[in-house]
Amino acid sequence: MTQISISITGLTELQNWAERGPARLRAEIETAVAEAVFFGHEYIALYPPVIPSSTYEQTGLLGKSWVSSIHRTSDSVQGLLGNDIYYGPYVQDALHQASVHRGRWRTVQGLTEGSPLEKIVSFFVDAVARVVKAIE
Repeated sequence: MTQISISITGLTELQNWAERGPARLRAEIETAVAEAVFFGHEYIALYPPVIPSSTYEQTGLLGKSWVSSIHRTSDSVQGLLGNDIYYGPYVQDALHQASVHRGRWRTVQGLTEGSPLEKIVSFFVDAVARVVKAIE
């Protein structure tokens, strides 16, 4: 009779990972959320260059009014970025932006496209890579 023997090794490492892995993954995801929120805050609060012919003096109020926070629950991490200044949508929301601001001011929608989105995604890709590296 032919015998086949299968040996499985590494179960101790797998068990150790199963015990500490979820906490490590959560910590890395929390880090990625924090990085994304910080990046988003810096991105959206940046003022465009002053128009040389303009007599308007920038107060900086809109940029200073951006707030961010991170909320954690037992099963989620949520990063929030917001601005409740009344004229904010007319400056930084592409759906309501006044034509005078179009093409000059960054919009909240701009965070979800192109290089800003790529940067945000990279925070999460890096977080997963750190977790995978910890497993190996």
